[in-house]
Amino acid sequence: MRSHEFAGRVRYVARQADARLKVLENEAADHAANLTALEARRIRHFGDLASLQLELGQETGDAAHELELRSNEMAALREDLVQLESRLSFDLSALEHAKQDLTSLAQAGNAALQEHAEYAACMAEIEQAEAAYQHYLEMAAEIRGECNRKLAKYEQDILYSYLRQIAYGTPEYKAGSVKKIGDKWIARQSNFHVNWENEQRLRLMQAGLESRGVASSERLQKAKRALQTLSDSTDKSKERGILDERVTALQENRRRNEQRSRELRQRLVDYGERNDSRYRKASELMAQTARHIPVEVLLEQARGTADTRDDDILMELSDLQREIQTCSESHQAILEEMQQMRNRRGLALMLDENLLKDREHLLQAALADWIDLEALLEDYWHGRKNYRQVRNILAPHMHATC
Repeated sequence: MRSHEFAGRVRYVARQADARLKVLENEAADHAANLTALEARRIRHFGDLASLQLELGQETGDAAHELELRSNEMAALREDLVQLESRLSFDLSALEHAKQDLTSLAQAGNAALQEHAEYAACMAEIEQAEAAYQHYLEMAAEIRGECNRKLAKYEQDILYSYLRQIAYGTPEYKAGSVKKIGDKWIARQSNFHVNWENEQRLRLMQAGLESRGVASSERLQKAKRALQTLSDSTDKSKERGILDERVTALQENRRRNEQRSRELRQRLVDYGERNDSRYRKASELMAQTARHIPVEVLLEQARGTADTRDDDILMELSDLQREIQTCSESHQAILEEMQQMRNRRGLALMLDENLLKDREHLLQAALADWIDLEALLEDYWHGRKNYRQVRNILAPHMHATC
């Protein structure tokens, strides 16, 4: 197995954990809704008992009302989430179609350009101009270097440089008769006239190089402009601009919907974990009732009355208590698995990030086939090994790829 396949397995685990987490979030919301309904019924029954025994029904009635509102809000939230997920799916499909349309438009433009009668000639001219320009660059570098080396020798020749500085041999040269004799002698000694002609020839070569470079570059640019003009004649920029705007709008809409989806999912998680404001308020109201009179006292008083309505309520409460206990246990198990999935996803993302940091050493290698990668990952997920230990196990069993 390649080590990049191992990294792919890590990312697959992260995606699996995220998908399972979404399922668990919905299941937690379902159980929370059931618990809400059961607790609302139980609160009403306590309220009825309180009304019959002690006329203490107001606070439990308020708690039941809060839970009813909570249940309605949660149902509306789940409906909004379903609709939003549907819109996200539609946006993704529309975005893919728009991108395909852009690709098709570009392909159509390229096809129309290539079918144009002047396209082949334009491309041939560009190819020839590029070859000529590259040849010029190579030749110019060689000639320029040779000229510079030779010109440097003239500049280093003291006698020749002296005569050039006093403009010897030019109309600007001014000197007395004695100095002229001396300068003429120096000119013979330094072979001035021959060297001067050679220097002028070298400088002309340099100037010629520059003009050839300008001409070669202009030819290449002219050929490219001709192709651009030809491309503009078959361009579909207007249609492309419309599609670009559409893609941008779809991407922005998708971004907003994804943000809204994350917010709704978090609210759903809060409901599922009974961490929302309405549940907290209902709990506070129940606590206030319990402070007025303990539930055990209320039940004991109900058993001691001759009113059969109390007995019916007690039986209902007993059944409700068992249902609430069962539902609470299932709900707690779901919450625990949710936390496990969050941990698993977080660990997978962390491991993937570390593997990316070590890409040069790890991801360009091949792992020995006999390493039990699944067991290694399980040890990592359950905290039995950290990343450094995982890396130390992998590294010795890698060999360079071909």
